[in-house]
Amino acid sequence: MNLEGIRIRLSTLSGAEQVSDCILSLKEEEKMATIGLLWSWWNARNKANAGEQRRSTDEVTFSARMAMISIANVKGPRPVSGGRACSWDAPPEGIWKINIDGGFCEENKRGAWGFVVRDSEGKAAMAGAGCMEVVADALCAEAHACVEALKAIAEVGMQSILLETDSQLLVKALKSKEHDQALGGVLFREAKFLIFV
Repeated sequence: MNLEGIRIRLSTLSGAEQVSDCILSLKEEEKMATIGLLWSWWNARNKANAGEQRRSTDEVTFSARMAMISIANVKGPRPVSGGRACSWDAPPEGIWKINIDGGFCEENKRGAWGFVVRDSEGKAAMAGAGCMEVVADALCAEAHACVEALKAIAEVGMQSILLETDSQLLVKALKSKEHDQALGGVLFREAKFLIFV
């Protein structure tokens, strides 16, 4: 499999739709390897932007291979978190599980957020994603994802929820007042308000 050739081909494309179409047109094995590599690379960048140790090329490549193997053997949702393959744990019956993630680009201070809401069988009931023209850091991007997910579920009346994130800093910020006065503190306070409404 020539991932370098695929990378070069993708780099010539001018937009997200063209990149998506190109990836989806690949053979199944190439498609999974490309998606695994892009996810692993994006995940490693976000972790480094959040202050965690920068990963080596070998670690990113290994993580991509593990993601590909994990995806190939999946019968239900199995996200990759923290660069290591892991299984998605279903919530108890009657509980909605919300997985959130945020992305941050240090160079231009732009970001992205996303969430997916699943039931106890792993079926997606709702999802959302968006871009942010200005964001302070990776933690604020994660907090923004949390707020957007909580607003969306509140609009449709979902009440019994389980919120899951791979950001330990966000968990700490939501469980304490330690970050309430920090940069982005308003997001943490808003998320806590939405959680306990």
